[in-house]
Amino acid sequence: MLWQYNVVFKQSAEHHVRQALGSKVSRERIGIELEGMFNGVSPAAAVRLLQQLCLFPQVFTPPQQLQQLLGNAFGGPCTELIEAAQALLQEVGLQLSEEDRRLFLLAALLLPLRGLSYSLKNRQQAASSHIIRESLKWRVKEVEGVAALHAHAVDLTQVLHDVNGAGA
Repeated sequence: MLWQYNVVFKQSAEHHVRQALGSKVSRERIGIELEGMFNGVSPAAAVRLLQQLCLFPQVFTPPQQLQQLLGNAFGGPCTELIEAAQALLQEVGLQLSEEDRRLFLLAALLLPLRGLSYSLKNRQQAASSHIIRESLKWRVKEVEGVAALHAHAVDLTQVLHDVNGAGA
């Protein structure tokens, strides 16, 4: 049984499988499946698996203008942050609604892309909004929520720094 898992694992990491995911599976279907993962027991583990399978850039596809800049390695920091966010929720025992939890984890996942933008019709657009709208086909509500959380991320970091400094 374990050898079958290893075969599937290796095959899914092959280039032609990744290309097929990007071209033959609809973005809507990817978004629906990812929503199920985010609503599950361990969204961070699901994202980690996507990263290990080299599928992260196919699922969270950045705008064409930023793909060369980001390459395929941008999933590593994103994965680390969703893992940290999920651990924080568990450690603090914060009970969020399913929708708020999904938004919080999505914002954490996309935090490494905060500040990255691209030009669309002579207007600057956030890379994270492209991923949410175009790659995942999620709602504008998620785009706005992630943008709001990202806008206040610096404030939250300062509060954390102040709290940690006070406890030292």
